[in-house]
Amino acid sequence: MRKIVLTMTLLMATAFFAACGGGAEYGKPVAAELSEDGATQRVTVTIDRGYYPNNIQARPGIPLEITFMRNEKQPSCAADVQVPAADFHQTVAEDGQVSVTIPPQPEGEIPFHCSMHHMKGRIVFSES
Repeated sequence: MRKIVLTMTLLMATAFFAACGGGAEYGKPVAAELSEDGATQRVTVTIDRGYYPNNIQARPGIPLEITFMRNEKQPSCAADVQVPAADFHQTVAEDGQVSVTIPPQPEGEIPFHCSMHHMKGRIVFSES
């Protein structure tokens, strides 16, 4: 009986971490696209067991619109997107999307993450 309980516990823990996806390794920086008039910058982040891209490069002093698109079918904490600096907290429906506009920022870094802080991303505001 003890062996069965231990096995079930390990299986449940594995399923939990699989549902939450990978860790917080930041990928190659992806630059936000500047609108034709230069008034806004935009980037789309795909949610699929993590955030892709999870390392966004943006220009300081220009509003940034981020669209979070969920492509995953399985439950995941990544669908619960939080951008604390923009007071943004939304759950993205399966095959859905939500957008947030971050007002002009000085140089620096703003994090975004899932509700459990397992899936993470960052926005780096920098001139270079």
